[in-house]
Amino acid sequence: MAKLDVTLRERVVEGSAGGGMVKVLFNGLKEPLDVKIEPNILEEEDPEFLQEMVLAAIRQGLKKAEEIEEEEKKKVVGGFGMPGLENLL
Repeated sequence: MAKLDVTLRERVVEGSAGGGMVKVLFNGLKEPLDVKIEPNILEEEDPEFLQEMVLAAIRQGLKKAEEIEEEEKKKVVGGFGMPGLENLL
């Protein structure tokens, strides 16, 4: 289990929105690592648009982090040959 946490902590995924104008990085433990916003979006768009883009990037990044977590759990329990065991982790 400790190895799984280390593996997930090292995996990084990106959620993006607005054609890459907003990017949010997460590790496989769903911890946010970084937020990048293109400076020109601050000049061109209203605050509500930026808020929507940040939220969309967060949602996408979290979904990718969840997929990575499931993938890594399956690798760990795959050797045990017991379906559904990954749900216990």
